[in-house]
Amino acid sequence: MRNKKLEQKNYELSRKIIEKANIYYDKGDLDEASKLYEEAFNYFATLGDILEYAMIKMEQGDNDKALELIDNVIDADKDDFRGYYFKGVFYEYQENDEEALKHFLKTETLLDLEKIGKDEAVIFFKIGRIYDDLSDKYEEKKTEYINQAKAYYQKALVYNPHLYYANLNLGSIYEKENILDKALELMLRAHEDEREEKMSAYNLGVIYAKMKEYDQAIKYYEEEVTKKEFYPYAYYNLGILYKDIYKDYEKAKSCYIDGLKYLKDNSSLWYNLGCVYCLLNDFKNATDCFYYSISIKPEIFDYLEEDKETQTYVINREYQNLKNKLKK
Repeated sequence: MRNKKLEQKNYELSRKIIEKANIYYDKGDLDEASKLYEEAFNYFATLGDILEYAMIKMEQGDNDKALELIDNVIDADKDDFRGYYFKGVFYEYQENDEEALKHFLKTETLLDLEKIGKDEAVIFFKIGRIYDDLSDKYEEKKTEYINQAKAYYQKALVYNPHLYYANLNLGSIYEKENILDKALELMLRAHEDEREEKMSAYNLGVIYAKMKEYDQAIKYYEEEVTKKEFYPYAYYNLGILYKDIYKDYEKAKSCYIDGLKYLKDNSSLWYNLGCVYCLLNDFKNATDCFYYSISIKPEIFDYLEEDKETQTYVINREYQNLKNKLKK
């Protein structure tokens, strides 16, 4: 005969212990969180509790135990999508996209699409993200995988229009395809939702530059570099616009120099800074920049002689100095 009062007492006790475990987890103390989950399981454990514990074991590096726990949940209820979802997350964590995709697709088959909410929409984003990544990995299936990625990002946004990375990634695909009106709509939504996220403003700069709305592009690139965490290539793109569109060589120089603080091994930044120095008739500094650029990427030397921006440089004695430095 079941003792309902004892069962309720054990359930409540397990909840208190797991609540305490989650506090330690949030503090980054995985060992203490793990111990408390194990203690709670002496009283009561839901399938969800076991899956959360599996994630802790995974983060501790105990992958065998994590996988065992997830498989136990799947064996306990093969119609519960959560077990397959967490197994997908496990393989995603191991950077095994193909295996993760298999389990995420299985998860999708078990979802009640009429009842899922915003939280469950992340599964469609994850599937889309994997197809997106696979499109770069397998050139022969690139179109197929990109189309799958687009379909799943769109599906995620049906359930959660403000899923930041779904907007960002789908917008990036449309930008690459030069479907700029759709790209802009998605990127503006992403930026509005998460202004401080890395790349949210940068991507708008890319789109506006493609649309030849250069003032807007400048605005968003400059916004990007003011963030606590930002995408430093914004400096490179700013330099290009100031050099090529506005002919403001001093401003372009400043952008490239700022960019090199974060991308010191970027040959293109060094090369373009060298070009700016050429346009400013500062050939000595141009030599230093070209030297660093060619040292990183030797094939740039052949391009230098053909570049319109370097024609005054290649007839200057500094060009011979560059060649002498490169021979050493």
